[in-house]
Amino acid sequence: WRDNKVQVSPNVSSAQSAAHLNYQMADGETTKFRMNFTTEFRKRALVFAGLILLLALPMWVWPWYCQGMLWIGLLAGTVEWWASAWNALREGLLQDAPWMISTFCAWVAPTIIMVMQCEQVLGHRKVVECIFIQLVVGDTAQLLCGRTFGHTRICGSLSPGKTLEGYAGGMMLTILYGAVVHKWPLGDIVIAFVAGCAGDLFFSSVKRRLRIKDFSRILSAHGGILDRLDSFIFAANALFWRELLDPSRSARASGTVGL
Repeated sequence: WRDNKVQVSPNVSSAQSAAHLNYQMADGETTKFRMNFTTEFRKRALVFAGLILLLALPMWVWPWYCQGMLWIGLLAGTVEWWASAWNALREGLLQDAPWMISTFCAWVAPTIIMVMQCEQVLGHRKVVECIFIQLVVGDTAQLLCGRTFGHTRICGSLSPGKTLEGYAGGMMLTILYGAVVHKWPLGDIVIAFVAGCAGDLFFSSVKRRLRIKDFSRILSAHGGILDRLDSFIFAANALFWRELLDPSRSARASGTVGL
């Protein structure tokens, strides 16, 4: 009996040590996740504060300031796009220049028209609200919900971090924020959110084609201007073109509704 006890005891001790090691590793992963979550939240909070003080408030008050910032963002995004394309061509990572030109025209042409006429069609305050609803709340809600609850990956080839749970949770929180804070109709919020997600995936596909993580590092850990504006570009365009091409809008503008 003693011999058996002596032989079994080391096995039991090893099993306990392994279990303890696994517990420590799991606890370490949990702690690491919480730290990353907190760090990311703080970064987003700082960006949010900067958007309010340097962009949102002046853009809300002065239409000319809103127009100017949109042009600056579009110009910066264009520079980042072609700088990234040039680097990829120089390093032999991009062999399809016509594809790069066509994809550029696909987003920049409607965006130029949108920036030129957004004040007449949407109004500068609607543009500012779109920045908060999609760019700030929508993107952040997707990220936090995806990291907290995400399991079902649905865009692995374009953006491995995107999950079904992140999209669903992000949409619910964005709808809640847009409806309560800005009194937006449900349809406008959904259009902005879905178009914003499409914009994010569109620019992610371009970056994957160029084999880069960000278009630039001008915003440090947040990447470049185009990396921050990708979802907003598509969201604002969707709202603008929906409103511009709405037949009832033309009727309202001409005063023929109900005649």
